Amino acid sequence: MLFFQKNKDIEEHLLFLLRKGPMKITDVITSIQKVRPKTTKQGVYYIIHSLKKDEVLVTHKKMVSLNAVWLKELVFFVDSAEHVYLTATTHSGHFLHLQDGEKIQYNFTNSLLTDAFWNHAIFQIEVITGGQEPFIAYNPHSWFFIAHPENEIKVRDLFVNNKRQYFVLSCHKKPFDLDIRHYFDGEWSQYYAQENILFGRENYYVNIIGDFIIEVWIDKKVAQRIDEFYTTYTKLREKEKGVFKHIIEGRGKTKLVISRDSKKASKFKKQFIKPFWVMT
Repeated sequence: MLFFQKNKDIEEHLLFLLRKGPMKITDVITSIQKVRPKTTKQGVYYIIHSLKKDEVLVTHKKMVSLNAVWLKELVFFVDSAEHVYLTATTHSGHFLHLQDGEKIQYNFTNSLLTDAFWNHAIFQIEVITGGQEPFIAYNPHSWFFIAHPENEIKVRDLFVNNKRQYFVLSCHKKPFDLDIRHYFDGEWSQYYAQENILFGRENYYVNIIGDFIIEVWIDKKVAQRIDEFYTTYTKLREKEKGVFKHIIEGRGKTKLVISRDSKKASKFKKQFIKPFWVMT
């Protein structure tokens, strides 16, 4: 990426602006039009949408920021941007500013967009929590390893490379639930599949990182279609990948809540940790 050339296209201008932190989309448009007067508002929105689909950007309400997962891969960008995106931000209302007992809610229109922001949040929270406490995930189905295994490997390696264990608890034993076991080494990364839905909901997901909790309620109809996919198919070929992609890209209201609650986090840990071996 030639961010510092004079004749940058719209994408490069956009990424160059966001190197200093999240911005209002209207401010991005104004800044780009100052150096490229013929650029339309619709053109900027189109670029943002395209980069968001490629998981380069994350948007929430009227704000846009770089995706921390993508950012971690850019060695060139680390020195100028990592301290903004992977440590505490100065922007008010950001989840990294939560105090014990506080929470913040985000809403999305499909499960794939939720997952992009979800990973973005995990990367940021891991940095500020530090220490040796493991990452714990509770998933009815760990479908992320089907949707984009490369991203889940990055999340896994983020913790493992920092000497933190990575635990995933799934609540079914269908073929696709069991097929992902090869992504775990049984020590630093562990996976356990059980036939027991906790909380009585197929659409409820939980992550615990220190005293931070990420809770996600994906659309109930989408959750039902995901479960039907796991029940119907046993092999992941191109046809099946297309079917699953259509499911998770379908519209549906998804809620993601990030909270900082030491008591609630401790309760979840005790509930989820039982099948795993914790290093001492």
